[in-house]
Amino acid sequence: MLQASPLKAPPPAPPWALQAAFTALGLSSFMLSNALWAEMPALVSALPEGNKLGSYLLLSLQAANVVPVIAMLRGPEVVHLESIIWALLLGGVVASQLMSFCWAATTPIPGAGGKSHALSLILLTFLAGCINNSSSLFLYPFVARWERRYVSALATGEGLSGILVSLIGLTQNVGGARPRFSVRAYFQGVSALYVFSLLGFLFLLQEERHKKARVALSMDRVVAEERETAWQGGAKKRVLLSVKDEDSDALVVPLSAPTLAPAPVLALIWPFLLAQFGISLWAYGVIPALTPISTSGYQHAAHVLQYSSIVSMALDPLSRALTHRLRCYRLPLLVVLVNVLATVLCVAAAISPRPPFVDQPLGGLFVVFFNGAFTAAFAFTSTMVFFCIHRALGPRHGLPLPVHARRAGGADEAPGLQEDACALMVGQRRGGGRPVSIGRGEGEGEHAGEVGPGGEEEFVQVLRRQDGFRWSGFIVQVGAFVGALATFLLVA
Repeated sequence: MLQASPLKAPPPAPPWALQAAFTALGLSSFMLSNALWAEMPALVSALPEGNKLGSYLLLSLQAANVVPVIAMLRGPEVVHLESIIWALLLGGVVASQLMSFCWAATTPIPGAGGKSHALSLILLTFLAGCINNSSSLFLYPFVARWERRYVSALATGEGLSGILVSLIGLTQNVGGARPRFSVRAYFQGVSALYVFSLLGFLFLLQEERHKKARVALSMDRVVAEERETAWQGGAKKRVLLSVKDEDSDALVVPLSAPTLAPAPVLALIWPFLLAQFGISLWAYGVIPALTPISTSGYQHAAHVLQYSSIVSMALDPLSRALTHRLRCYRLPLLVVLVNVLATVLCVAAAISPRPPFVDQPLGGLFVVFFNGAFTAAFAFTSTMVFFCIHRALGPRHGLPLPVHARRAGGADEAPGLQEDACALMVGQRRGGGRPVSIGRGEGEGEHAGEVGPGGEEEFVQVLRRQDGFRWSGFIVQVGAFVGALATFLLVA
């Protein structure tokens, strides 16, 4: 009698491929925002707002925070994470294409003394803000379902978007007398970059499906072995992680875990959220609007502004990538450093058009240096905030209550998350039970684990980390809006 060959799950993707995919996905986070600032020398010289254009665009960007605010108020139960990310990526393609055709259009504003304003660009910047400002709110909860090291990969991608758009601007010779290609071609190139993010996200979704398949096969094998052992031993041995009858789609998690309720998420992470608010206020709300003003007094102001943006955007991903190897959990010291550097840049803008070293041929290097130093300090600190939240919501800070996870339907379902989280986390250490190979060979590798009591704890930790990352992304937008509004009222 022929025996059917067992099903084989797809092999796991190598870690470097997953890191590359998360980096590509991170490119989409602030692509359009970085593109606007990299192209600022050309926009300032062509549009009627002049050096005040930065404050107008920044306020428009931060006014778009209404989207993440609504998402937070409605709660995670109405959010299908994958669908939202698809919408953000496709929206970036559409918005950048619209910018390529409408960036130079001006509209007379009644009551403004007959002056025209770049209303089309301001409205499209609002659309870009709706896309970019929502990215942290959804991308970081997505990466929370994976290993901690992929947080650095996603954050590195966020910074790399600045480098790529700056390189395009440098190739264009933005702000120069003879640019190599037009502003329209520039924004179309930005639109093409979103294709890499789409491909990276598609790869990650495919790997998640493969991982679920590997988990399902491993669970079936464990259940079969446990049942066979119980039958042969003649005793009723409890199946540690069992699947109900085939007509039921419920996945039952054992109820033998400790019953100590977890501490509330906000009670554990509020100091990190406060730090995130302060540094985001400077980085996304104040400094970008003041940079065109602080550079306007130097010789070759357009080039000083250009290189200030390029250096800052280059140091951002390098600082985030540094968290792969070097991590500093002393957030107060990092926050103080960010505040000191931001204060120097604010003073330079306040005394413009006579900023420091304005009479020196290379005086513009002062602003370039401090912009780069500020960006590097902010990028490192911001990424460390996410690491601190990841660690604070780990297993050491309270044990979650048992949960009853269901793949479909049910009042106790953690909507939209439980199947992904349970499938992604089932390969971690469960305690008790047999080792299970989840993609790296029997009982070894970081994806190997044991199925047994306590698996629901890690499942709940995934949900708590997603909640913490969601709050952190929301606080980033709140700080950015407060800073942008304050700067607009002072400057415009």
